[in-house]
Amino acid sequence: MLSKTRNILKSRGYRIFEKPYELNIVAYRSKHVRSNRFDDEIHVFYKNELDKWVYHVFPATTDPGQYWLDNPMHPQGTAFLKKGQYVNSYVIGLHRGIYEAIVQVEDVTVIRDYD
Repeated sequence: MLSKTRNILKSRGYRIFEKPYELNIVAYRSKHVRSNRFDDEIHVFYKNELDKWVYHVFPATTDPGQYWLDNPMHPQGTAFLKKGQYVNSYVIGLHRGIYEAIVQVEDVTVIRDYD
């Protein structure tokens, strides 16, 4: 899976981080947009101190929950992150000031669900 992911990133001109413990985080979306389901995957890979690649896959969702689709916070609809690479847009921080998570610190491009 590492070579497939790296080839996809290279074909799109995305940066691949190769210094020890610099994380490459890639979301693979399922073919269907379904709220309230962990049907996507987050792939995290990096080189360790021995210069060996380490690769992890986590179940995840990249889709907003049904509540936010039905009750958007923004008048133009609920935001979906547009495909792309967002270098230095996320860091480990506190989500809602409560628990550690990957949180957004720079602008990203979103697409709005208008209905």
